Amino acid sequence: MALRTGLARHEADSDSVPDPSVSTIDATSQDGTAAKLIFIGGRSVTSLKPQTGAKVGHIASLLVQSFARERRFKRYRSVFRVNADLSCLVGPDHSCIAANSGLAALLGREVLDLERMPLDTVFGEASAELLRPDVEAAFNGESAARHQWLSFPDGQRLLVDIEISPKRDADGHIDAVFLRLFDITKQHQDFCALTLSEEKYRALVESMTDFVWETDLDGIVTFVNSGIGTVLGYRAEDMLGRPLLEFVTRDERDRGGEILKTMRADPRPLRGLVNHMRHRDGSLITLERTILPMRDTNAEVIGFRGIERDVSQKERQQQLRCRLEAIIEATPDFVGTADAEGRIQYINRSGLDLLGFRDESEYIGRGIELVHPAEDHQLIGDHGMAEARRTGSWQGEVRLRRLDGTLIPVSQVILAHRGTNGEVEYYSTIMRDLSERFSAEEKLRIYADDLRRVSQQLFNAREIELRHLARELHDEIGQSLTALKLTLSTLQFANSADAGSMRCCLELLDILLGQIRDMSLDLRPTMLDDLGLEASLRWFVDRCRRNTTLDVQCDIAPAIGRFAPPVETACFRIAQEALTNTMRHAAATKAVIRLRSEPGLLSLRIEDDGQGFDVKGRVKDARWGQSFGLAGMQERASLLGGALRIVSSSGKGTTIEADLPC
Repeated sequence: MALRTGLARHEADSDSVPDPSVSTIDATSQDGTAAKLIFIGGRSVTSLKPQTGAKVGHIASLLVQSFARERRFKRYRSVFRVNADLSCLVGPDHSCIAANSGLAALLGREVLDLERMPLDTVFGEASAELLRPDVEAAFNGESAARHQWLSFPDGQRLLVDIEISPKRDADGHIDAVFLRLFDITKQHQDFCALTLSEEKYRALVESMTDFVWETDLDGIVTFVNSGIGTVLGYRAEDMLGRPLLEFVTRDERDRGGEILKTMRADPRPLRGLVNHMRHRDGSLITLERTILPMRDTNAEVIGFRGIERDVSQKERQQQLRCRLEAIIEATPDFVGTADAEGRIQYINRSGLDLLGFRDESEYIGRGIELVHPAEDHQLIGDHGMAEARRTGSWQGEVRLRRLDGTLIPVSQVILAHRGTNGEVEYYSTIMRDLSERFSAEEKLRIYADDLRRVSQQLFNAREIELRHLARELHDEIGQSLTALKLTLSTLQFANSADAGSMRCCLELLDILLGQIRDMSLDLRPTMLDDLGLEASLRWFVDRCRRNTTLDVQCDIAPAIGRFAPPVETACFRIAQEALTNTMRHAAATKAVIRLRSEPGLLSLRIEDDGQGFDVKGRVKDARWGQSFGLAGMQERASLLGGALRIVSSSGKGTTIEADLPC
């Protein structure tokens, strides 16, 4: 301080009158720093003894050297403290001698607070333990450099590059260790993110089914992804280092060369190029190509990148689509589509002709009510499309409305088509004109009605004829035979000589009368007309008991009453035919006839415990005219609008049920 004060006073008095007590001396330090020392008071330096002058000069040099060192320290300290790295000087006792602002800011302290603070406190015990071996080695003259994760007292965890080096004094002794930490956490995170991103995009490129390649400016392949195996059947090493044009068909190599020249001269992306390449098996593959220029960090073009997409399947699908469209346009049925809201999008040619439309401008975007009358449109909207959304399809019969207002009966199928999200994207429909079918069905119905009337008339005529024949047998032939019997009886008593012969004639005549009576009853029991169905069935059951070994039971509801003659006749004939078949073919021991009446319906049921038969086979035989009994029963029930059911199986008997409207 005396030196600085003396200099200041000397400068202040430089313009005043010289003082004989002020003298100067020039001095230079070891590092070359020069200074002029001014002595005030006492004798002049020039009047001193030589030995004393030399001592004064040495002292002056030491003072200048100390001054220079302090000035350098201030300069170095200013640079040290503004350094952004995490730096500090460590003393032999492993305490912080000095720290820069970067380390202080990280720890949330002031720079001066860190001085003389132990490393365990500055960095935390765990981090200081990691640094301690390298600090001790630095005091032994060894430097260290490595990166390490460090945990700081405030909870931060940083990845740092560490440089630890010894600091020597002017005599070469190590008086401190310089500890410098570079925070590379952000760079590490960025590197990891970049690596992850690179791996992700590499995995993405490798997982692509498209063929991706890269070439240099000369067209030599430098990279291919695994898609080459899927598209062309090659391995990556089969193509690397070879010209890309080698794998293009001969006819397209010239065009490929021209494209390469164009890309060199004007490196802009090219998209939608269609080319053909040979598969490893020799087949021709159609590809859609995109070419992009690759640039370095200076934006200079260094090569090209291409993406090849196999469109062979797309081309085949397009061809198939064209074929399907041709089929749809040629089909005679109505085919159309509508969007999810029911707006018409497409109708094929047959549909246009059926409706009387000329072109799509008359229907595109219109609702389905355009082609259906109101009641059918409501059925389709409320039920048809709702059912299609729920189950995928709906089928029904509705009507179409032509432009001229006429209605056409159609059978319609509605299909709901869903997208990848599961929502209905559109509907398709197929409709077939039923006009001809309905016309044919009407003709068949009229024909069936006519045939039914004829059949009924034939049955009625047969019953009338049988009734007439039965009466003729009973009234005419029976009476004549009765008269003959009386005459023969008279002659028997008059001529006793021939009494034996007459007796034989009378016995034969009794047999003949019984056969005629039975034949008359089989043809048409008169009690059916006189007494009704119940009496006729009971008589028939009693007769079956007398003439056969079959145990027949008759279960008729009390007071069942009378019915229309056609109903009674049909019911009796069905029961007669069923029991006759049982006696002839079933080998049964028991049979039951049950007759019940409900409002508007007469129910007949015949059961037996016989051996049963193949119902389907016998019904088929009846259709071909080989079983008249079953055919007759079914026909009688059908003519009255009723139904006949037959249930039978081998060894389990037979049940016949007839429901006749009355």
